[in-house]
Amino acid sequence: MESITRQDAATLGREVEEALRAVAERHGLTVSVRGGTYDAGFFKPRVEFKTDGSDKQEFERYATMYGLQATDFGRTFTSQGREFKVAGIAPRSTRRPILATETRTGRTFKFEANAVVRSLAPTIAVEAHPTPAETHGFALVVDGEVVKTSKSKASLQSYRSKTKCGGDIVTVS
Repeated sequence: MESITRQDAATLGREVEEALRAVAERHGLTVSVRGGTYDAGFFKPRVEFKTDGSDKQEFERYATMYGLQATDFGRTFTSQGREFKVAGIAPRSTRRPILATETRTGRTFKFEANAVVRSLAPTIAVEAHPTPAETHGFALVVDGEVVKTSKSKASLQSYRSKTKCGGDIVTVS
């Protein structure tokens, strides 16, 4: 091979992944080669080894930064008439950090966090004086849309104050 083309890099990536699969399995890991960089004279694949459950652990670590709960991992939501399952989080992706797998095809897509928060929002019932047993949390509603949910009313009040978004805090039951 005198130079490396895009097709060569893709083929090499698949072969590297296949060759490393036995090493990963021996250590109880999974391996994936996703892209990388190449030029006419080199190919530097992006190799990733993961433990089982690492996507869930990462999601749980960062979910609250995006208005989600750790328990939202694996939940399903509908977008444009298609059903998706929350599959992970890409904290370095500023625009679309939430990863979700389309349940029908198994393909993974990136979503804006606020779109997923709205899609996963529970049905809201406003109660005048809920009892503690009936209260599951609170939601900040702006112009009829759930902007953020929390188990703490104080955290929503703080968020509303910091963002100056207005809206009503309602009890979710």
